[in-house]
Amino acid sequence: MKEKNTFGSFIKDQRNSQTPPLTLMELSNKLGISLSYLSDIEHDRKKPPFSDEQRKKLVTLLRLDQEATDLMNYLFVKANTSVPDYVVEKVIEKPTYTNNVLLAMRLSNEGKISAEEWQEFVNKKRGQD
Repeated sequence: MKEKNTFGSFIKDQRNSQTPPLTLMELSNKLGISLSYLSDIEHDRKKPPFSDEQRKKLVTLLRLDQEATDLMNYLFVKANTSVPDYVVEKVIEKPTYTNNVLLAMRLSNEGKISAEEWQEFVNKKRGQD
């Protein structure tokens, strides 16, 4: 049974709720992807590989408010990650967590935090130090 609250179903519902509704062809053309690919995404046959720019276009084209944008981004991450749901939900739920996680990841990617420093931090938080 297909999950109702997916990125694909969200996009399809939002597309069809426009006045007048956006067709698959209109939306796919404006996003720069093929009609069949957008259809596969809406039916959850393919994962959405949308770029940040395409997601911003979706927000504008579908006239999403902040709450709907947050839900769309959550569903996008959920569709494209193997991270457990509780981790994704916690990061999305708390903007401070999101900012801290992104900062930590950026520092790690830039080589400013070593594996040993990460382990030291985790050990301190676990009370093992």
